[in-house]
Amino acid sequence: MERVKIVVQSERSRAVVPIEIEVENPPPPPALVITNQKLFEGEFLEIDLKELTTSDSESIFYEIVSGVGEIQGTEYRYSAGLREAPVAHRVTIKAIDELGQWRCETFSIIVMDKNHWPEEPHSPYPDDGVEDFMNDLVLSWKCEDPDGDSLSYSLYFGAERLEVLAEEIAETTYSLSSLEPGTEYSWQVLADDGKGGVIRGPIWSFRTKKIPSLTWKRVIGFDGRDSFAKIRPLSDGGFILAGSVDAEPVPNSSAKDLSRAGWVVKLDGNGYFAWQKKLMKAGDSQLAEIRMKLSQSLRSRMDT
Repeated sequence: MERVKIVVQSERSRAVVPIEIEVENPPPPPALVITNQKLFEGEFLEIDLKELTTSDSESIFYEIVSGVGEIQGTEYRYSAGLREAPVAHRVTIKAIDELGQWRCETFSIIVMDKNHWPEEPHSPYPDDGVEDFMNDLVLSWKCEDPDGDSLSYSLYFGAERLEVLAEEIAETTYSLSSLEPGTEYSWQVLADDGKGGVIRGPIWSFRTKKIPSLTWKRVIGFDGRDSFAKIRPLSDGGFILAGSVDAEPVPNSSAKDLSRAGWVVKLDGNGYFAWQKKLMKAGDSQLAEIRMKLSQSLRSRMDT
């Protein structure tokens, strides 16, 4: 408290008025206190700066001096990336009052590693639902881990129900043998990253076809380059075969002029010759297609 005299003077009079003036010290700058923060990858951090600020001023403004994140109003926000850890960020925030006084606060944000589970096994071989002739088979699949961890696999397999067939498989393949024909099999892969991340894939299936028994077999042809391009079954149980055969020499013609002939063979239901016919044109000839009419008569197309 200080005493001050004010003198008021005119041409005729002079007056002295003593008054007391109390001069107050300005308020201290705002004090912001933020402790170090910890969060996992993929998590979101939000801090109410006003609650952590001590000030006599009603209006406080905030700005980031350095570091990550953003300020919206009186809230500080930061989102940790999915592949960011391990990392520590230093953040400095300035608090400013309405008189322009300010103070900075620095704190750390520690982003910790979070184990990400393996992705679901996919891309099976054989394809899901396929039906084919299979006796021995190599199952295969694909699977990835977001963190790059080494994966091990457990394989569940069975015809009537799934049972553990193998565990701690390091590769994405597994060999099967002695599959039963005409049987539907199901299988499933479990992936483990060794850090608590375990995921089961979908249940896949395939069916083995019955391998037909051999009724008969025949070797057809002569010495040379005899071959068949097409074979068609007939309604009487026999077969028509079309292809080419080495042509017999023709008088007054060189082998260069005529070396191949179209060849049609009719077999009965037991694979024995019923008849055969050679179709000759100049140059190399062979039958490439057989087309059957409703009357079962034969029409062939000859390519030269």
